[in-house]
Amino acid sequence: MKVKVFIPGTDIIKKAHKNQDYDIVVNGFNQAERIRYSKELNGETCRLKTLAECSENTAKTYICAFDTDNYGIIKHSAGVFDCGKLLGISDMTVAYSGSPYMPGAHGKLYDTKSGKIAVAIGDDLFRYELFKSFAVCGAEAVIAIRQDGSSEMNGILLRAYSYLLGFPILLVSKDKAIASNVKGELIEPKDDVFELVPLFEFSIKTTKIKFNK
Repeated sequence: MKVKVFIPGTDIIKKAHKNQDYDIVVNGFNQAERIRYSKELNGETCRLKTLAECSENTAKTYICAFDTDNYGIIKHSAGVFDCGKLLGISDMTVAYSGSPYMPGAHGKLYDTKSGKIAVAIGDDLFRYELFKSFAVCGAEAVIAIRQDGSSEMNGILLRAYSYLLGFPILLVSKDKAIASNVKGELIEPKDDVFELVPLFEFSIKTTKIKFNK
């Protein structure tokens, strides 16, 4: 699966097109954007509907980060849109002392046209048990989105998780994106497109290389 990363603030509705060579669109946190469920439900805003329609028009999976306001309860979230539908919204499942966000109940795995994708938000990156549960449930790749900038520690975590759990991980932050493969190596993007190869595909490719030698 090929993943195109757009920096926060990019108008992905105008930038993503059907014929471009990637399967998934990921947009990081935009501090100016907050989804208010009350306004979405009564028709004052239609951001969720618009993103769902874009996923259908471009034949791509969209994963978009935003804060959500559920009648005053603020959460750090990301929506997953596929084939014209909102598959669900993932919330950060942990909130430390002083955090402005309420935690969500649990992590989520989405069965998309691009594959089985898990989504981790914010400080969920530091919850190994959450990533382990994604592996047990059959995730083929994990998309992690943080508002804070990437650090060397984040890269180490990604490489360790991918190697131990057997799936590629893409981390998108406010200033950059990094990804790791199932061998625990960092992946170099091409034009901000990362190719995430699930374990079963990686095993097939590795076997073919051995037999062709």
